[in-house]
Amino acid sequence: MSQYALPGCLDPASCDYDANATGFSFVGNGACRDADGFPLAYSDTSADNTTHCQQKCRDYRNGVECTGMEYSTSTRRCELYTAEVARTNSVGGGTACYSRDDACDGPALPNRDCTGACLGYADCANNCTESIASPGVYFWNWCGMCTAGGDGGACDDDSTTATTSSPLVYSPVDGVDPPPAEVDFWLVVGLVIGVVVLVVAVTIGLVFYFNHRTRRLQAEKQDQQRKERQWERDLEGRRRVQLGGTSAVSYTHLTLPTIYSV
Repeated sequence: MSQYALPGCLDPASCDYDANATGFSFVGNGACRDADGFPLAYSDTSADNTTHCQQKCRDYRNGVECTGMEYSTSTRRCELYTAEVARTNSVGGGTACYSRDDACDGPALPNRDCTGACLGYADCANNCTESIASPGVYFWNWCGMCTAGGDGGACDDDSTTATTSSPLVYSPVDGVDPPPAEVDFWLVVGLVIGVVVLVVAVTIGLVFYFNHRTRRLQAEKQDQQRKERQWERDLEGRRRVQLGGTSAVSYTHLTLPTIYSV
């Protein structure tokens, strides 16, 4: 079996990289069979074409890996195998059999496969370790920095900040949520002072408005009372003049002006 990796291998030299590699070897036309020519157990699905069926084989996850696939162009039937595919029944009919062939030829990258996927735990510095408990794992600290340390380290500690050529961009795949960024203390103080000043200004404005309104209403009431007293004095003066004349005058038609309460 020739050894080559899928396109995108992190280390082409160690993977014997072939730019035209598909990750599959053509076994032959016809249905897939084992080394003795017997049928193999498979998972049945459908695909648009051979490439689509091969991708389904790569993505197959059911406790074991897909080791080969069979595709029929007439029915678009895609069969995925988990046992070793060795030969075909040599019956054509638009059916072809392929076996997986994407192993690395040479030293494997630590905890990664030939496609670069991490097989262990990927930390915030994009380091791939065996597990989250492995030594040298980086975590997000409470300042939002990717640092080494069992708990990610405090904001003022001397923990080592991650240095890597990979961008330190958080991804949910890391499995560790980054802490919230530290809030600027003086920014908070400024916001609080601004809110207090605004509340005080509004309160003073309301007090001034209601005091002015109260004084105005009191002045209008006093002016109305003054007019009423003046009217009563004028009425009393006229009554005395009339009583001092030759005939009595009835004042039953006189009425007080309407007084509106304020």
